[in-house]
Amino acid sequence: MKKSFFKNRFFCILPSWLDYSGHEASFLKSFKLLSHKSQNKLSFVLPLRNKFFFSGIEYVKNIEHVSTGYISLLFKMIKNFRTIKKYLKKKNFSNKDSIIIDGYSFDFLISFLLVFYCSTLRGKTILIYCRYNFKGIKKIIFNLFINLTSKKFFIQKILTDTKNLKEVLSKKYKNKVVLVPVPHTNNRLKIKKNKKKKYIKLYFPGQYRLEKFGANFKNFLELNNAKKYQILINNKFELNKKFEFKIKFLNNNLSNQEYINVMSSSDIIILPYTEEPYKSRTSGIFIESVILKKKILVTKNTWMANEYKRFGLYDLVIKDWSKFKLEEILKKIFSKKIDLKIKFMQKNYLKIHNENNYTKVLKRYL
Repeated sequence: MKKSFFKNRFFCILPSWLDYSGHEASFLKSFKLLSHKSQNKLSFVLPLRNKFFFSGIEYVKNIEHVSTGYISLLFKMIKNFRTIKKYLKKKNFSNKDSIIIDGYSFDFLISFLLVFYCSTLRGKTILIYCRYNFKGIKKIIFNLFINLTSKKFFIQKILTDTKNLKEVLSKKYKNKVVLVPVPHTNNRLKIKKNKKKKYIKLYFPGQYRLEKFGANFKNFLELNNAKKYQILINNKFELNKKFEFKIKFLNNNLSNQEYINVMSSSDIIILPYTEEPYKSRTSGIFIESVILKKKILVTKNTWMANEYKRFGLYDLVIKDWSKFKLEEILKKIFSKKIDLKIKFMQKNYLKIHNENNYTKVLKRYL
């Protein structure tokens, strides 16, 4: 590719993307496509300890990701401030260049703010992904970030991926909020049909977080302790009690291909997430599972449950995990009626959640 092809530069800053874990991996192809469409040279800024290797993409690993205690956190913030400032100065960052930030910690946002307020740097566009309705100190820091960075960039947009969250954010930030699709594209992979198996495979994807694997998760294990099930789960989980079901522990950080292989070989995907955090928050795993036409069990009053209701998939929404027994709805889950509804939902999702739609939205601001 000729150097003259690129008009300006697009810096993608992902402070928490370690190895293969996290939603950021599914956006990689989209960022590359966006770079080509917008004629902006793409550069990734990643955590220092990231083992991920990019081929044919400019990137640097310089962000300090880990800290323990208040003193360590302060050193981390100072170090990131110095590192980012030095990096952007070395790159001759100018008002023609753009930045997108995703997967950030709030101490990193403070470090980033200081970079621009201790220098004369100005940029064309800053895009910051917001996936949560922040509360308390996080809300204060986010507000500060939005208010102050708007003075250092010509264009500032807050990206979010649910209508509910867009409505919440728009009340405060008005037309700065942009609704974007989620560019999961695993539908291109060929999925082998499952053969008759000894066990019904139940996949609990992701690493441990309390809002994902708290009381609902524990209740499911207690009430569905049967030999007919095989549980597929991250090897960092500690299951102290001895259960009847077979357990297969998976690597903590699966490659994208390994993740898809596990997903496609599973019979049911289970997302026992807590209601409150996921009322206006998407799940990339849910979207990927729909695109792969998998059966997914979700918690009532979550964004996932509302999505299912749009397509009449009420049987896959769990009202009370403390009373739920999978055995009682297995026939419904594997019925042709459910299969047809999931297929229809998949087709709908593929029209919305794809690379082209995502890059089409972002291209307007670069």
